[in-house]
Amino acid sequence: MDGKRDTEIAIGCFQIQDEVEKQMNLSDVHAYRMSLCNEEIVDMEGVHLVSYPMRITQEG
Repeated sequence: MDGKRDTEIAIGCFQIQDEVEKQMNLSDVHAYRMSLCNEEIVDMEGVHLVSYPMRITQEG
């Protein structure tokens, strides 16, 4: 999170003890995290894999 990249993602998740006692499915938090990962990375269609150094022409 130093500001040197175009995109930075931060998220925090926790599961409170009350929910665990109510027999909440423990994999719900994992499924939510994987869903976020899928939205941010998989749907980018490869644009996050940019080779460096980049070469910029006069035409852009």
